[in-house]
Amino acid sequence: MIKTTLKFCTMAAIACSLASGAAWAQDVEKIRIIGTLPLGHHMTEGLRIFKKEVEKSTDKKLKVDIFPAGQLYNDSDAVKVIPTGAVDMGVVQLDMWAGLVPSAGILYMPTYYNDLDHYYAVRDAVSPAIAQDLEEKGNVKLLGWADYDAEALISKKQIQKLEDFKGTKLRGYGEYAASFLQAVGSSPVVMSSSEAYDAMSKGTIDGTMSGPTSHLSRKFYEVGKYLITQPNFIQPVLSYAIMVNLDTWKKMSPEQQKAVEAAATKVQDFTREAFQEASAKAIVELEKNGLQINREIAPAEFERIKKAVWPVLEKKYSDQVGEAKAKPILDKVNELRG
Repeated sequence: MIKTTLKFCTMAAIACSLASGAAWAQDVEKIRIIGTLPLGHHMTEGLRIFKKEVEKSTDKKLKVDIFPAGQLYNDSDAVKVIPTGAVDMGVVQLDMWAGLVPSAGILYMPTYYNDLDHYYAVRDAVSPAIAQDLEEKGNVKLLGWADYDAEALISKKQIQKLEDFKGTKLRGYGEYAASFLQAVGSSPVVMSSSEAYDAMSKGTIDGTMSGPTSHLSRKFYEVGKYLITQPNFIQPVLSYAIMVNLDTWKKMSPEQQKAVEAAATKVQDFTREAFQEASAKAIVELEKNGLQINREIAPAEFERIKKAVWPVLEKKYSDQVGEAKAKPILDKVNELRG
């Protein structure tokens, strides 16, 4: 009986040892993370911070290769390559994911937020629902958010009222931006911001939505003349999701997962402060480079624009998400509006 017990215990110990070894063997050795903003941009610096924090926390057991500036894939590519695991991670804006993860659309509605505090309150409230949808429908895990910039509209012609949009071709950053442009009478063109300079210079488009930091780094001031910087005219901030392929995540050891989550939090905190400082400096430089800055649309005109846009955006969201799910979210946005 004693021999049998000892034999059983020995076998159990071996099994535990093998299981432990198997789990350790599944540790991921390297992850690749993509970004789309130019070199020198604070979002690209966020990628470097992520790499440094992960490798420091795991004692370099987990290497991170970063690919900024669309070196591997752009925003529209990310919808395919991250869910399938062609790359492990990305810092991407989710408006192009609205077809796959409809709940994310609430964070990309132009004119829909009072200010930065209102936007952050909404983002905090809807993040759990977005995270669940991303896992179930996109095969990715949401780790946090990176703040790109306030969205500003640069154009060749001056836009001060609703009628000024008529006949224009403007680049939006995704589905809800396109719906906004249609609602105000423009013809939306969805393309990566990296393509917008050439498109404006050739007359393919008349302007583009992007952040002041991107307008500066991409030298849009060379092909545009007017810039609307009112923070809530488009969005007080455009959030990029920090995400990891779910299969890659499940292969990571608990230590690696903890390190990746902590690094994502560092990036979120860094970009939240960095974008505001960088944006303010960029606007100053853009003005020095000859852009005419419009810091505020006349209140009465802004109300006309919102009146034309909000019903379209809300209907789109309800159609994509479903009325039962959309209504409480839209109600929450209005409740937080104050």
